[in-house]
Amino acid sequence: MEIYKQISRLMLIVVLLYSGCFTVVKKNTEILWDTYGVPHIFASDYNQLFYAFGWAQMRNHGNLMLRLFGQARGQAAEYFGEPYLISDQWVHMNNIPQRAAEWLELQRPDFKQYFQSFTAGINDYASQFPDEINSDTRAILPIEPTDLLAHYQRVIIYHFVTNPRDTQFNPTSIRAERGSNTWAIGPSKSASGNAMLIINPHLPWDDMFTWFEVQLNCENLNIYGATLVGSPFIGIGFNDYLGWAHTNNVHDGQDLYKLVLTDDGYKWDDDSKPFTIRTVKLKVRGLDGVLSEKELIIKESVHGPIVREDK
Repeated sequence: MEIYKQISRLMLIVVLLYSGCFTVVKKNTEILWDTYGVPHIFASDYNQLFYAFGWAQMRNHGNLMLRLFGQARGQAAEYFGEPYLISDQWVHMNNIPQRAAEWLELQRPDFKQYFQSFTAGINDYASQFPDEINSDTRAILPIEPTDLLAHYQRVIIYHFVTNPRDTQFNPTSIRAERGSNTWAIGPSKSASGNAMLIINPHLPWDDMFTWFEVQLNCENLNIYGATLVGSPFIGIGFNDYLGWAHTNNVHDGQDLYKLVLTDDGYKWDDDSKPFTIRTVKLKVRGLDGVLSEKELIIKESVHGPIVREDK
């Protein structure tokens, strides 16, 4: 795969050139930045590849990535103030932090190490260039592997598959024209005689939707594509043999259940079941910087958390 245009070289083998400064970082790993700011990462092993991938994302989108991880922890109101309280409530309602810890324990040992390497790249970049980290995002450091899995849940499962808007379900408000598109063209239908894959995502250019374009090369791996900021894996892209993509579809991503309340819970068959109750204490930063505490009471039925209570 060729590197496009002119390339400015950031050497992680011995030194790394950045804003006129040289910094010793990692050996046997190299990042080549093309004129579009896209990193092309060449590493001798997968741990160094993931390290450099986290490092490169932090270089391009450090403060955004830290804020997203803070939101995925359900602590954004503690870091950034009351406007983020609704975000924290949604995260804890869906038990994202606890599930992230459970998911990490289920990973293969090599993938646990890849996550550790990715977060090490993030944290090392922040340590080497502290002036690039905003004062309000600095408190989120260091990043841990559980933050990656919490961020994945918050973005993919609890925004794309379902999200807070869906708790106010209204079939008449669905916009048929929304969504992106992907095209696959077979060899017999293309002028070149080669298969073609056209990936055309339609996402905003900010927040959790920000794409990060990259090439990853290591051992027998050679991938070019993009991922959402904060993710250690390529979401859409191609290698030397095939390409992959995703786009909008009409999958059944969630089900809403309307419960009939009883004196001691909700109706279940011919009986009544009590709600499962759990309490989360959230910290909220005031305009004066002082932290206060807010108690969030979460009710759950056999179907999942109670996302709406109509009066």
